[in-house]
Amino acid sequence: MAREQILDFGTIKGRRLDDIDLLYFISGKRLYEIGSQSGEYPPLGWRRPGFLVGKPIGVVGAAERPEQAAHLLSEMGGVWAHPTKAIESFYFSITEDDETWVLKNSDTFVNHLAYVDFVFKRNGFEVTRTDFVVEDLPALFALVRIVNRREHAALFKLNFLTMVNILPSWFSGLPNGDDIVFYDNGRAIAYDSKRPEHWAVVFGTKARPESEQFGEQDGRKTVKFTYGINLGAGEEAFLPFLFIAENQRGYPEAIHRFNLLIGQGQQLLQDKIAYYEEKVFSGVRFDCSDPWHTMAFYTAKANLVMLTADVTPYVGRYLYAGIPEYVQFFGTDTAYSIPGLMVVDYWDIAKDALLGLASYGDKLCGRIPHEISTGGRVFHPGNTQETPQYTIAAWNYFKWTGDRVFLEDVYPICAMGVLDYVPAHWDVDLDYYPDGNGVVERTGMGSEKLDSICYFTRAIYCLADMAEALGSASDRERYLQLADDLKDAINADWWIEEDALYADSLNDDHSPRSDGHWTIAVPMETGMAPPDRAVRSLERIRREWVNRWGMVHTKDKEDFVWTLPTGVLAMAEFRYGDPDFAVRLLRNITETTETGTLGTYKELIPEGLSFMQLWSPAMYLQGLIEGVFGLRPEAKDNFLEVSPKIPSYWEHAEIENLRVGEHRVSIFCDRTQGEKTSVAYVSGRGRFKCRLKLPVEAQTRVLRKVKNKEMVKCRKETVAGRHYVVFDFEMEPAQRVEATYVRGKVTLEIKQEASDGNEGSGG
Repeated sequence: MAREQILDFGTIKGRRLDDIDLLYFISGKRLYEIGSQSGEYPPLGWRRPGFLVGKPIGVVGAAERPEQAAHLLSEMGGVWAHPTKAIESFYFSITEDDETWVLKNSDTFVNHLAYVDFVFKRNGFEVTRTDFVVEDLPALFALVRIVNRREHAALFKLNFLTMVNILPSWFSGLPNGDDIVFYDNGRAIAYDSKRPEHWAVVFGTKARPESEQFGEQDGRKTVKFTYGINLGAGEEAFLPFLFIAENQRGYPEAIHRFNLLIGQGQQLLQDKIAYYEEKVFSGVRFDCSDPWHTMAFYTAKANLVMLTADVTPYVGRYLYAGIPEYVQFFGTDTAYSIPGLMVVDYWDIAKDALLGLASYGDKLCGRIPHEISTGGRVFHPGNTQETPQYTIAAWNYFKWTGDRVFLEDVYPICAMGVLDYVPAHWDVDLDYYPDGNGVVERTGMGSEKLDSICYFTRAIYCLADMAEALGSASDRERYLQLADDLKDAINADWWIEEDALYADSLNDDHSPRSDGHWTIAVPMETGMAPPDRAVRSLERIRREWVNRWGMVHTKDKEDFVWTLPTGVLAMAEFRYGDPDFAVRLLRNITETTETGTLGTYKELIPEGLSFMQLWSPAMYLQGLIEGVFGLRPEAKDNFLEVSPKIPSYWEHAEIENLRVGEHRVSIFCDRTQGEKTSVAYVSGRGRFKCRLKLPVEAQTRVLRKVKNKEMVKCRKETVAGRHYVVFDFEMEPAQRVEATYVRGKVTLEIKQEASDGNEGSGG
């Protein structure tokens, strides 16, 4: 039977009939649920010891295997309050006249992102199960509403069946004891025998069951509660079921919390909806003439909210990298995602994640881990490019915030990691080209990887900027000289002129080799390529590495398209190339929200691997905002550069309430009457400096309609054959600067907006 899948959250809509059972994910910061849209909880997960470190399971010796299974093969679904699992599965059934209807095959599944509905219809009954997670507590509600659509009364039993599985997370190093389950005052209580004072789960509803039955299935403890219900024609029954997981204070705390929350299900659901609406539709807003991208913007924001985690005190606050397998704390995934978090003002979680990684880097001599289990242990200590990427991400955070205290905290770790740890650990031949795995974890390449040297060099440029921001001029000059030398070396040693491409890797004798991997786009993404070479490389990449879905992983060998390479190529195109093509690549990323589970950004395009992937919505947002509007913030200087790169087929694009330090600005671009770009200073303290860089024809005239022309400085630039008019000016709150380009003339005006009373609010 085909199932109707509906996506319904604000302006985010979708509808489809599915012949297969798809997955869903709902979450709060301290608990999540993964199951299938039918109402089942299928086995999920494949991770095993040794896989990510290049050792197949078949050759992992007995001595290397943990006493307790460290893998989570088929264990990643269900209800988790990391670092422990709590519930393997639960479902409901209705028994009437000795016939039982098991609610495991929903007719309709509705994903509201903040919560989900399962709708079941049979024999005159309509049952809606509404699942949601309380945002800041390890609490899951399943609100069950049963409507009798018959013309006569119905007397039946509602059965609530639960399988308990208190299990430590993957490679957490935590013990796993037997699950002890007992009945108390209408609730089931379970705890782990090895951690009874910490790990527990309590579940049930307000009403006491008519009967309770405890058992075991497949080695796991089961609980069945039965409730008698009598409904007249047209009447309905409502039963709120609640699960409270506890991983710190044991079942007494879980019972206490259960008693506090059990009567608040409806109100807590409204609170959850309001929280999502505020996080997604308030704050930074976007609109353009393509409604698809407008919806995709808000869908991406919602995905980032859903992936926000708080695993205190084990790991802290961070973002899950991928659902269902990659819920651990990842270095590279976080680094790639920071720019997307910053452009939508999700600064708090970005900061927490960066400081969390820094705490590990400080203990590891500056090395930023690749993967940290939710129990707080480092599983994978990090690849070559991981530490440089962290430094780039930390500088990106500072550019938007101007948070000097943050920079003072992380700068020593970044400097130690990039300048001491990377050369000491990875640079075998002492040539400043790091050896070892980069982002592409594939065999058969040369020892020195293109992405590693590009991110390494970009990180040193970021260290120079950090040193300048902290007042260390001598360090700045030293770092700049090293970065410039490395950039020159990249273009001398890695460039293959006859191919118009950079080498993927260098052999031990420093001879370049082309392996066909997607990382050939990284020199353009990081700005290592001079414009003429960048243009030539991008032209070839478009021809040979891009299919209908985006950038392939490896030309002629692996045609799978990941969102990550596609996003990297999009940012390279925004930097040097064709904004039309860049936005087409962004559109490819958003197409994953139409496949499989509606509304989630997948790992592969159009679908595959993780059905939610962190860097997918984050890189999309980076491209849509930073790329399309050409943004370069410097919050410490109260400055923003705007250099629009609107695709030719858009009539308008607008970003509202963009946050730069203590200031908020809105940017509007319109093509209906010439080329019009305006920057409005919405709120903040004091003056805000802005640079507007507009593409024009070579002989363009400039007219400044301002009282004092010295208020607006103007110059012309030519870069790689492209001509620009550049305006530099300062704005006061409630001012708007508008530049219009029509028939070879640019006119700039400064206008006073109606005050909203927030001039001194600080944004």
